[in-house]
Amino acid sequence: QEPMTSLNPVFTCGDQVMEAIILHQKLNKKAAKALTISLFEEVQLPDPERIFSTYPHQISGGQKQRVMIAMAMSCQPSVLIADEPTTALDVTVQKTILQLMQKLQKEKDMGILFITHDLGVIAELADKVVVMYKGKIVEQGNVLDIFTNPKHPYTKGLLACRPPLDKRYTFLPTVSDFMQENENGEVIDNNISVEEFTKDLAVPDSDRKVKQEKLFAQEPLMQIKNLKTYFPIRNGFFGGITSHVKAVDDVTFDVYPGETLGLVGESGCGKTTIGRTIIRLEEPTEGEMIYKGRDIAKM
Repeated sequence: QEPMTSLNPVFTCGDQVMEAIILHQKLNKKAAKALTISLFEEVQLPDPERIFSTYPHQISGGQKQRVMIAMAMSCQPSVLIADEPTTALDVTVQKTILQLMQKLQKEKDMGILFITHDLGVIAELADKVVVMYKGKIVEQGNVLDIFTNPKHPYTKGLLACRPPLDKRYTFLPTVSDFMQENENGEVIDNNISVEEFTKDLAVPDSDRKVKQEKLFAQEPLMQIKNLKTYFPIRNGFFGGITSHVKAVDDVTFDVYPGETLGLVGESGCGKTTIGRTIIRLEEPTEGEMIYKGRDIAKM
């Protein structure tokens, strides 16, 4: 469920997969190592022999998840139980993991029980959906039927809770908008469809435009100008600086009073370093960070 913490930090990735192989398939270490490297190739890990000898902290989150999938595949299961396999992974890595699972399923003719709260992933991957509430199955059917014509109010609530990409709601619906519970815990259906409930929730484009014009007519609250945060790479006997990791490289943006600015990108692109630099947990290499007229980079 959590690739960052599922692997044991004191054993190499190869040893952890080998353990399962030796235990269940009764192979010697040489054969188990060869099979492990073959599995790493199968799950498309770069340089499998190097990964075999690395510790979990030395590889990325997506690579950790591929090691976990290799471990799960090591005993050639006919059914794979995947419990939140894309949790804590950014969307680009999620996509590659899902594609890998689909590839392995096709090659091995394997059944997958995919456990998740992410409806987008279910729409992408599943053939059939089972919806659970309070330990019971409340609805099941093929993906198209569940997503286009949900019957149970809990399913309706789950679908309505997804923020739409093409409009902005005045508020985001919740499950309680579609169902209530009496004192005995029995579900009471509010008898309203997702379409009916959400039809008048969209904020008009004209209102959004007026709000944005008002926001951007103000003086910026914070201005980030040509920000650079580089980390030195030290090598050699005396630890001299040989090069730099350009974690943040010439970034400029403004934040206005009352504005929410989204900073989006895959893992390792520099988002967190920008935040840490702004609050001075990291020292900026160059650039200005002006807050209420003062350059906090020089404070």
